[in-house]
Amino acid sequence: MTKDGQDLSNFSMLELFRMEVEGQCENLTEGLLELDSGNQSKEVFESLMRSAHSIKGAARIVGLEQAVQLAHGMENVFVSAQNGEITLKKEHIDLLLSIVDIFQEISNTHDEKLETYLKEKEDLFIRLTKDLSAITQKGEEPQCSPSPPTQDVSKDAKENRKGPELKTEKISSTLQQQRDIRISASSLDRLLGLSGEVLIESHWLSGFNKKMIRLKHLYDELLKEMERINDISQVSKNCTGQQGAIGDLKKMATDFNDQLTNCLVEIEDHATRSAYHSHCLHQEVIAIRMRPFIDCAEVFPRMVRDLALELGKDVRLDIRGGDTKADRDILEKIKAPLNHLLRNAIDHGIESPEERERLGKPRQGVITLEASHKSGMFIVTVKDDGRGIDLDAVRKSVVEKGMVSQEMADGLKQEELLEFLFLPGFSTKKDVSKVSGRGVGLDVVRDMIQKVRGTVRIFTNPGAGTTFELQLPLTLSVVRALLVQIAGEPYAFQLSAIDGALKVPLEEIEVIEGNQYFLYKDKRIGLFHARRLFEKEGQGASQTEKEELSVVLIGDINHYYGVIVDSFIGVRELVVQPLNFFVGKIQDINAASMLEDGTPVLIIDVEGLIRTMDGVITSGSQASTMLEMAHDETNKAKRILVVDDSITVREVERNLLTSKGYQVDVAVDGLEGWKAVRKGVYDLVITDVDMPRMDGIELVGLIKGDPELSSTPVVIVSYKDREEDRNRGLEAGADYYLTKGSFHDESFVNTVRDLIGSP
Repeated sequence: MTKDGQDLSNFSMLELFRMEVEGQCENLTEGLLELDSGNQSKEVFESLMRSAHSIKGAARIVGLEQAVQLAHGMENVFVSAQNGEITLKKEHIDLLLSIVDIFQEISNTHDEKLETYLKEKEDLFIRLTKDLSAITQKGEEPQCSPSPPTQDVSKDAKENRKGPELKTEKISSTLQQQRDIRISASSLDRLLGLSGEVLIESHWLSGFNKKMIRLKHLYDELLKEMERINDISQVSKNCTGQQGAIGDLKKMATDFNDQLTNCLVEIEDHATRSAYHSHCLHQEVIAIRMRPFIDCAEVFPRMVRDLALELGKDVRLDIRGGDTKADRDILEKIKAPLNHLLRNAIDHGIESPEERERLGKPRQGVITLEASHKSGMFIVTVKDDGRGIDLDAVRKSVVEKGMVSQEMADGLKQEELLEFLFLPGFSTKKDVSKVSGRGVGLDVVRDMIQKVRGTVRIFTNPGAGTTFELQLPLTLSVVRALLVQIAGEPYAFQLSAIDGALKVPLEEIEVIEGNQYFLYKDKRIGLFHARRLFEKEGQGASQTEKEELSVVLIGDINHYYGVIVDSFIGVRELVVQPLNFFVGKIQDINAASMLEDGTPVLIIDVEGLIRTMDGVITSGSQASTMLEMAHDETNKAKRILVVDDSITVREVERNLLTSKGYQVDVAVDGLEGWKAVRKGVYDLVITDVDMPRMDGIELVGLIKGDPELSSTPVVIVSYKDREEDRNRGLEAGADYYLTKGSFHDESFVNTVRDLIGSP
């Protein structure tokens, strides 16, 4: 822990050491993987030698003699290999990679535990140093058995490490000449907010300049009036003194006009420069948040190599689009989902070399990790050339778990079957591996992607491979949006989330069964009034007297809709401001922003809006009216609200209850369900747990916390059947907690009867 009595408690020196190790370990890992792939060029060895030498110097400064010896031994190995004295084999590279892990463990160990850690690992350090020496002398295979390369760096060390909230940005090989500095994420967020305010304030000069121009126009009118009076006085020739006074006044006015003109020119030039520099500042701050995809993906080649070796497979990771940039927060949040997808692909996607040979495939499997920009979105795909997903096994597992009947399962399409893989704990394998299970944990993947307002889809070709496609926003901080006016207020549609905006003549609008629609590219597009969706009917001027409607096109894989707005304002770049938690969740609203003149604007949650419109259609043509009306006392059938984001489950529950004589309404998620129970009167609410926008636990809590609704019975019906899940639902206030397998026996209907009686 000490060298020559030097105290290692100096925090700043240890932090410098950690900074050095963090960057150099990345370079060492990258270089060693290059060697492992067969690229043993002079440049690679020189880079490895520099990294080992840098770690040695940093370790010597803080007195970590053990790290000094290991780094010195690595440096000697690289020098010998570069000079052709030895040839590095896979066993040698494994040893060197394990030493890189040791450096990272030392770096990530808490200051107070570092001395204990070094003492515990002393024998290991000695053996590793001897192995390095043996390689340089004889090229022998290492005798030491260090921790396997696949072992993760000590979690305790990571969790217990103290230090400022800073993150090091890796300098990619293409950006070596640029200087990196450390900056906290909170400081960057404040800087982004201030740059947005500066941008708004810079437009004040433009408005002031316009006021000055209007003042000059008034002055010109005054000057003309003075000319007219002067002409009248010259004609009358009654008062010489008056003419002289008017002449002097005219001269003064002319001088004032010249000075005012010069001031206007200066103000306009200053306003132009101010707006330009403010815009540049704002764009530069935004660019700081954007990082290349390789910053997120740089850890995956090592993980893929080590895991493939552990499982006895030959797998190559092909990373494409490493320079594609996205918001650093998004890159950070998708690391875990991508790690899970890659591990799944290796464990259950890619076949063993022998099996691939029997199938006529190359022995080496390939996983492609690709990032790209498409239609304003950040697209990341994970594609393997393995065995693909067994759809028959998925269908069989769905039936065995009691999720749907055999008849319903037989009628499910491929995309509907693959959706089951995202359910908690779902797997088609009886013996799930410790590494992964195709489908196990994919619910976590989807949850993480949805948190950054993205989506994930699966495509599979049995026998040829599987592709996971992640569609993500480019940034969480700034969006390009179409501004529209609804009931006199500005709203924003994110451009990447809409399919277009157009003017539709009234004569092209048709009505069927009370629903409006128009034809667009041979598709029937249903129309919804934004005023009605946002409950702003009767406010401000509308389009009722216009000859054409302003329509925003939105949709998903299954449906397309047109949202009628009052007018289009234009396209703007908006700095996203999350809604204050005191406000709570607002239906169909994602966030807020501010226009250049300081006007607040709400950013619409397009996915939520689609769900709202789906819910209106799913509930029938009278659904929206039913939700807004009080309970009809003359209707003796008891009313039940079913809340579930799965259309299959909704229909199963609706059909079961309707067949028993109950009146059933449906909602597509928790937020839609909360809106329904506040506007309607229901004898019972049945809800799922995992839903977007608002989950079932939160919905139960809101219902039971409302004095007017707390007496309404609530039943949770979920795929989750663990005891902790059941306890969580009951603690939130649910009266019953059932699994979705109860559809196939009488327990579901019996529970309903126990709570509210017969229909």
